[in-house]
Amino acid sequence: MKSDDRRRMYGLGNRLWHTDASFQDPPGRYSMLSARIVPPVGAETEFADMRAAYDALSAEMKAQLEGLRVHHSIAHSRQTLGFEFSKDEQEILKGAIHPLIRTIPRSQRRSLYIASHASRIIDWPVPEGRLLLRDLTEHATQPEFVYRHSWRVGDLVIWDNRATMHRARSFDDATYRRELRRVTTLDIEPPALVASGS
Repeated sequence: MKSDDRRRMYGLGNRLWHTDASFQDPPGRYSMLSARIVPPVGAETEFADMRAAYDALSAEMKAQLEGLRVHHSIAHSRQTLGFEFSKDEQEILKGAIHPLIRTIPRSQRRSLYIASHASRIIDWPVPEGRLLLRDLTEHATQPEFVYRHSWRVGDLVIWDNRATMHRARSFDDATYRRELRRVTTLDIEPPALVASGS
């Protein structure tokens, strides 16, 4: 695509640390990414372990974060890169509110739930909330929490959006084509099984 193509400019937001579909309710749970066409250099995807990042926080910080809720908006993340939305688009992209700390049901591990879609902390002054979110993102993306995947054609990577952030790394997209196909499931609990009596 040309450098000023609106689709390309929107897609550049994938180079920010993000969690798939956190801007909707229900948010994304699992994502699967399949590599079809891979550039000869670069274009990796990085994943940050938000459970390990939470575990490494001080007891004081964990206490400060307890009970906080965050507004997530894809309009916010794209606007940080200068992407403009029409009034109609902004009306559709109102976002969603989620806890800043999530507990993964099966393992009961706690995880930070933030990233570039996180626009503000509910009931906090916007500047203070954004600074805290930025500090947490910087903490969570330290090298000890990050895995970088170098793609090969045919690779399939699956991850849990409740416990990770990820981002695409830059490459020369004016010269090389990169085609990855993604599917994301929603974070919906299955209905309880009801035993039938006889």
